[in-house]
Amino acid sequence: MKKVSDPKFAFAIFDVFNELVCITDDSCKMIYANPALRAYYTSPLKEDTLDFPWSDFSGEFSKAGNKIYSNLLSGWFTVTRQDISHFNLPHTHYMWTALPEPERVTNTKLSQGQLAGEWYKTLFETSPSGIILLDEKGIIIDANQAVCDSSQYTRKELLNQHISLLALPE
Repeated sequence: MKKVSDPKFAFAIFDVFNELVCITDDSCKMIYANPALRAYYTSPLKEDTLDFPWSDFSGEFSKAGNKIYSNLLSGWFTVTRQDISHFNLPHTHYMWTALPEPERVTNTKLSQGQLAGEWYKTLFETSPSGIILLDEKGIIIDANQAVCDSSQYTRKELLNQHISLLALPE
């Protein structure tokens, strides 16, 4: 399996998670934050407790390289490139489900880098939600068991295929 924190690969980790999700590069710089994490740390109630430089978030995001960031939004797999261009693909119905009430990932833990590599590997392997890792061309470089179970493809069959393989037929 490719390291989830490896900065030369793109990540497709879906924003349906209720937990706070962040992906870091090998130096523990955040290159992705899901809506729950962004909302948690930008809430007016949390402003006085912040030590993360959210004003630098867009700069760190843009320095992340040619990666694909994705959301799962009511039937569409939305892929956003570094240059802010987007493309949409419909996802296989019921392929992804939200995680149950999760452990909260705090800013302190993230800044200390305690969860950077192994936590994401564990999340990838054990998540009941489908997680797919893509390269910048939309080619699948890894998929977890939840994706395989719901798509009825084996992991071997999915590797090196384009993400459109999982799109619903028109």
